[in-house]
Amino acid sequence: TIKKTENSAYQIPNSQYGLGPYLNTNHTLRLYLASLYVNTLGEDMKSVIIRPETLPRPKNTKKNFGLFVASGHCSNLRLETVVRLSKVGTMHVAGHCVRRLRKMCRRWGCQVGTNERIVPISVTDRDFNRHSQNVGGLRNQSFWSLHDFYHQYRFAMVFENKRLRGYVTEKIVNAFLGGSVPIYHGTKDVFEVFNPRAMVFFDEQNPNASISLIQTL
Repeated sequence: TIKKTENSAYQIPNSQYGLGPYLNTNHTLRLYLASLYVNTLGEDMKSVIIRPETLPRPKNTKKNFGLFVASGHCSNLRLETVVRLSKVGTMHVAGHCVRRLRKMCRRWGCQVGTNERIVPISVTDRDFNRHSQNVGGLRNQSFWSLHDFYHQYRFAMVFENKRLRGYVTEKIVNAFLGGSVPIYHGTKDVFEVFNPRAMVFFDEQNPNASISLIQTL
């Protein structure tokens, strides 16, 4: 019998195995979305992740400092991190979080605009090779080809929607494929899939250390 606990996780008997967020993790079979995403790519892109010695690293123009794109989950942590990063370099922001970021900056004393350190940008159909876009938004937009857009950015701020064991999505893969350095926030299980020295793991308990590392890169 599988029982649900108070913290919404599940407990399974030692004689069984489960696929999902179970408490006794020795009996948990986890499939990372990031890994599944890699397997859906063409052979050239798979080689970048799985067999990096067979191809050069993805080219990156380093034209811009940093990019944050999100269609939702505009948490204070995400927005505060954008503001912190904007003190290191100009941050470009796209998606539905732009509106909330403007409101928060009015309270925090930061500025959002074309000539400011936080610049709202429009992600278009051409950038994603997907559905048409309204200016400044990401309505009904898939993120599966976002790596094409990351080629212009030294850093890609890729924060998971949740911090759960085994929850590693396509966000960090897109950053790697775009040749950007991921600024990642999420589960430390990401180190089971990707090289920890190839990213900046953003520690919300010690954000200054993460910012200092970014400044040295």
